[in-house]
Amino acid sequence: MKQEDTQLPLGRHLHVASRLYFISLSAKLKGADIDKYYSVLTCIDQERELISQQEVGRRLMIDKASMVKIVDYLAKKGFVERRVNLLDRRSYHLCLTAKAREMLPGIYKTMGMLNQEAFKGFSPAQVQLFNEMLCRICNTLQKEEIAAETIEISKKKKSKKV
Repeated sequence: MKQEDTQLPLGRHLHVASRLYFISLSAKLKGADIDKYYSVLTCIDQERELISQQEVGRRLMIDKASMVKIVDYLAKKGFVERRVNLLDRRSYHLCLTAKAREMLPGIYKTMGMLNQEAFKGFSPAQVQLFNEMLCRICNTLQKEEIAAETIEISKKKKSKKV
């Protein structure tokens, strides 16, 4: 990215950075046989209790149809199992298999090395500040998304009354 590109929309920078990060991660983990779904596995792993397929999708902002395909793929490859939620038989909890648990240390190690590579030349304070600012941006945009959804819902309700 060129220096003059600093005036481009934030979304483009984040999109390009994300693509470069995951392309590099996939290349480094080529033998892992899980395609590009590392984030799904780490999301499930970081949850200390059972987590639903819907909750993983919500946290990673993956739509329901895509989430079903991803979980189908990971289940077929032997990385996750779906377990019926005993409180709501319409939903499933996702559990990592032993195969996935064996791979996770290597995935986390590779992510850590890639993070170090990405932040080469940054001070620890700059890395912390970047992460804090990125979290603030995400929180702000999530609030905006919720507000936009609320406005859209209220518009639909009003149009039904007419």
